[in-house]
Order: sequence, then C-alpha cells, then structure tokens
Amino acid sequence: MRLIQLSDIGEGKFLNKSSRYISMKTFEELSCKEIIPGDILISRMAKPIARSCIIPDLKQKLITAVDIAYLRPNERLFDKHYLNYMFNSVFFRTQAEKLARGTTRLRITRKNLGKLPIPFPPISEQKRIVNKIERLLSKIDEVKQLIEEAKDSFELRRAAILDKAFRGGGIWKKWAR
Repeated sequence: MRLIQLSDIGEGKFLNKSSRYISMKTFEELSCKEIIPGDILISRMAKPIARSCIIPDLKQKLITAVDIAYLRPNERLFDKHYLNYMFNSVFFRTQAEKLARGTTRLRITRKNLGKLPIPFPPISEQKRIVNKIERLLSKIDEVKQLIEEAKDSFELRRAAILDKAFRGGGIWKKWAR
C-alpha cells in the first residue's frame, strides 16, 4: 500500500515524489484509513503549511503520513477544486499559520485545522469561482509561454550578432586586412 508523504503535496497539485509503501498487515494493525482519488490532502507541517492537492487516480491503494490531513468533501455541497484553491490561498494559509505551533517547525493539529473558516457559497457559485480562477491561471500560463519564447528568440539573436561580429562581417572586418 502506497504511503503518501508531505513531499507529494505541492501548492495545488500532486507532485508524486515519494515511493514508500507499507504492507497490508501493517495497514490493518494500525487501523489506517485508505484515501481515494478525489480526496483533498492538506499538509499539517512544512512550509507552506496547509498547502493542499487533490489526489489523482494512482491505480493503487493509498494512505497518508501522519502529518497530512485528508478531506473527502460532500460533492453536493462543495466543489473539490474550489476547496483546493481556497486551501492554497493566502487567506487560508495566514489563518492556519496563526493556529500552528512549534519551535523548530510549525505544525497545525487536525483539531485546529478544523477550526479554520471556510467561505461557503452555494455550489453553483463555487463552480463559477473555479471557472474564473482557471481562466485567469490559463492566461498566466500563456504569458509564461510567450516569455519563454521571447527569451529563446533573444538568445538566438544575441548568438547571431556575436557570430556576425566575429566572422568578419562586422566589427572585425576593417582589422582583418
């Protein structure tokens, strides 16, 4: 059984970095709870605290490490993508940090995590918010791509200028006699 760890939880996305497993015997002895695709995983420690992701279908049985909380939202009341975006917001994280404790590394208890306020608009409004967020994030991705393409173009132009300068077609032409 795959053990999902803190390193697997990115800011809004599942990173799939760990590769630890436990036996079914250990799973049963510890009375573990299985997590399923669509569950929201929330980090209870490690910066940034309270970051979350939605667990994808990894085609295997899954459990979480102790410093991860999971939420299986009632889909009639909550859009899981809305919750995931909200958990990864500055608003939510600021509230989580206020309730976190620890001298070397901050940690928030499950009890305190449950105390955090969650804005609860109707499901139709949650879906509208998710669509708006995803449209805006898509625009950011498009701009990032354009910036990368511009960087590549600048590097090619820079190389062409240097090539021309040093192959005798530029500044060295009059000195090459």
